[in-house]
Amino acid sequence: MPGVKRAIIDPEKCDRSPTCPPMLHCPAQAIVDEDGVKIVTNDCRGCKKCVLLCPNKAISMV
Repeated sequence: MPGVKRAIIDPEKCDRSPTCPPMLHCPAQAIVDEDGVKIVTNDCRGCKKCVLLCPNKAISMV
């Protein structure tokens, strides 16, 4: 959606946890695990819930 910020994950800060709170609680299920690396899909709605839930502060909005 134009004008909506999307989440991005800083791979240097992400601990690649299989129990990643943002991945488990994203209402759009936009954070997925690909071979241990977390990525944000185009399904991101910009709700910022992941930013609040990430214990490592690895997610920001752009």
